[in-house]
Amino acid sequence: MTISELEVYVESLIRQHRHHWRKDVSEPGAASVLLYEALGRMEMLRLIDVDPKNHVVTPLPAIGRFAVGTPHADASPMRERTP
Repeated sequence: MTISELEVYVESLIRQHRHHWRKDVSEPGAASVLLYEALGRMEMLRLIDVDPKNHVVTPLPAIGRFAVGTPHADASPMRERTP
C-alpha cells in the first residue's frame, strides 16, 4: 500500500472519528503527522516495512517479531516463588 493511500485513509478516519481524538487532528497536515507517528511505531515493532524510495508500506508477518533463543530461568513468569 502506498503512503499516499494511507494518508487518504487516515484523513477519512479523522473526519469520521474527530470527536474521539485531540483537537489538533483537524488542523492541516495533522493526518500526515499522525500517520508517520503510527508508521514509525509499527516499523519499530517489525509489523511493517517502509520503503521510503518507492513510498510503499508492506505488512510483515507478526511472527517475525519473535526471535528463537535460549530461555532464561529468571524470565519465566511461572517460576516458583518462595514465601
